[in-house]
Amino acid sequence: VVIRRELFDHYSELGLDEQDLVILIKLLYASETSNKQPSIEFLQKGSTMEPRQITSVIQNLIQRELLELNVNKDEEGKFTEYMNLDPFYHKLNQLLKHQYLKHEEQDKKEQFKQLFQLVEQSFGRPLSPYEIETLNQWIDVDHHDLSV
Repeated sequence: VVIRRELFDHYSELGLDEQDLVILIKLLYASETSNKQPSIEFLQKGSTMEPRQITSVIQNLIQRELLELNVNKDEEGKFTEYMNLDPFYHKLNQLLKHQYLKHEEQDKKEQFKQLFQLVEQSFGRPLSPYEIETLNQWIDVDHHDLSV
């Protein structure tokens, strides 16, 4: 199963602990072959968790709105639980967008700082308040590129 590094870096921001993360990864793996809810035995395989712990983790994922379980008829006409991980993907996407915007804002601040330092070095002196205001207007009003 392919897992984005950002999930490992920020799973706690989704309200998950390590046990939740392991079961979520197993659910992601299971969803690659079928959207049917995998058995507790399947989820327990290779872990040290007891069945009741796994059930508790699944309930936690549902409460945190990362997993939905729906009961529908399968191909044979039997009622079967189907999992929907779309809420998880949506929340992870929101988290990634937030991280991207945060990083973009930091880059913009750094470019802004570098521009002012370059102009001050070129002039050989600190900028006056009028010069600072002029530069700010060029950037904010006239939308000149910050690239140095």
